[in-house]
Amino acid sequence: MRTRAATWTLLAISALLLAIMVISISPVDGDKLIQPLDIEEEAAVVTFEKDPTGIAEVNVTVRSTSTRTAYYTISASISGNPLWSVEHPDSLYLEPMEEWRFRVTIRVPAGTPPSDSAELTVSMSSEGGIVVGSDSCRVIVMPHVSTELAPVVDYLVDMPSSGSFRVKVVNTGNVRTPVALVSDGPWLDTVGTADLLLEAGGVLSLEIDYDVSGMTGENTTRLRSIADGLESDHLDITFMPDGELFHIMFGGGPFLVLLPGPGSAERVRLMSIGGTVSDVGIEVVVPDDGSVTLEYDELPDEISLERVDARLSASGLDGDSVVVIRAFGFHEDRMVVSNELPVVLKAHPGESKGPDPVLVTAIGGGGGAVLAGLVGTFAYLYSASEVLRYKWLLLTFIPLYSTIHGERVLDHFFRGRLYEYIKENPGATFTALKEHFDVKNGTLTYHLHRLEQEELITHRNVGKYKLFYVDGVRVKGVEAVISPLDREMINIITENPGITSKRMISMLSGERSNRTLSRHIKQLERKGFIRSEVKGGQRHLYLTNELERVLLPKEGVLEMKDLAVADI
Repeated sequence: MRTRAATWTLLAISALLLAIMVISISPVDGDKLIQPLDIEEEAAVVTFEKDPTGIAEVNVTVRSTSTRTAYYTISASISGNPLWSVEHPDSLYLEPMEEWRFRVTIRVPAGTPPSDSAELTVSMSSEGGIVVGSDSCRVIVMPHVSTELAPVVDYLVDMPSSGSFRVKVVNTGNVRTPVALVSDGPWLDTVGTADLLLEAGGVLSLEIDYDVSGMTGENTTRLRSIADGLESDHLDITFMPDGELFHIMFGGGPFLVLLPGPGSAERVRLMSIGGTVSDVGIEVVVPDDGSVTLEYDELPDEISLERVDARLSASGLDGDSVVVIRAFGFHEDRMVVSNELPVVLKAHPGESKGPDPVLVTAIGGGGGAVLAGLVGTFAYLYSASEVLRYKWLLLTFIPLYSTIHGERVLDHFFRGRLYEYIKENPGATFTALKEHFDVKNGTLTYHLHRLEQEELITHRNVGKYKLFYVDGVRVKGVEAVISPLDREMINIITENPGITSKRMISMLSGERSNRTLSRHIKQLERKGFIRSEVKGGQRHLYLTNELERVLLPKEGVLEMKDLAVADI
């Protein structure tokens, strides 16, 4: 009897467990079953903001299929789009029958045309590699209309009262767009720039006529880019009278200008447009190893629109050589550097070659406007992208550096230090290397190029940043690019989990507006760094611990665990 009773008891328990399992997968909303993995959205909609990439996010719910705590691997793919990236947690532990919710982010390169032909698939696998759950949804790329208006140069000097300059209009959207340029003042003629049609990713270089006859003081006018009927971007253009001539400045200043001096081979001329620059000096950029000593006349405490001439002399090189110099100074607390000017160092006639003083002849002679325009041609792209800066320096300064510098023991020593730093800090950016070693652009570019030639290091581009690695090292990709302000917020949340967004904003307000701080909090949440919970009518912020690696441009690739404890 006891055996029969035990059997019936066992059968009853089994039936109860079976009933629980049936209930757990019973229909929801009539016909939809709760699956081990479920993408909550019907479609991932990619939209473009000011970011250069399009972003879509979907929420995924997963459920354990095991009766014990189990480890699961998450994978995701997008059909037919190898350049798109998908960000998601790689793995997770689930308690028996536990549900968990996470976010999958899709990133699409700028210029990707509108489409709904792609499909996102997310899968969950058990420890044995068996797929226990999978779901898919469509990926829809929305139309995006956007243009950027950029000057070809940062400034022009010694221009007549009427003439022309060039600007570039870039279609940064993903659809063919009608574009027009309009001005809010009478100084610019934009009649010929109406009703332009610009392909996605297309660039137009346009000539804008100006006439500032009769202008008596400094004046700023705004040039607007109108894309598909809506203002998309603008460019502020400042005209500064200087006697009978004008200087034209695009964007904010001040700019420090270094020009060949008139009538004397040993002179250079300095001026500042757009503001006053103090504590001005002149330095050698290439080479920068101390082999050339530059001397110049004492300069005034402050330099503005007036031209200041300085007589130069140099020593330290054997025979005729070419170097690159630049001026530097300070505007309030900000350092200002001039354009870089190549000069020829010539030995005194009839004297033996050696370390005696040599004369300095500026390449290019007179013609300030021409030289300033030439120097500034790549200024916009150069400042906007490490990738473009690196390529430009390779083309411009590597041959010059190689010719005048030769190979020295110190070169090999510096390259050894550079190699070891990249080995210890995989993913270091060009900017991070420049900050760490405190070297000039040309020098760093030259030695990075040599290391790549010797197949000791390699690089890859992440957006506008160039990341360097020891050759053969494979490092998992960056999951997000963050700013110093983002980092500061992450550290505050690390030290104060559950801090309210209102408290966060009050701690950081001052130079930054509340609107800026709120936007950064939302961006951190969108990128998956933080999550928020509403309690008592207030948003409380927590770290998600979902991301592993981030890119901080001035420091390179950092592990999240290092980011949260590093000094700001």
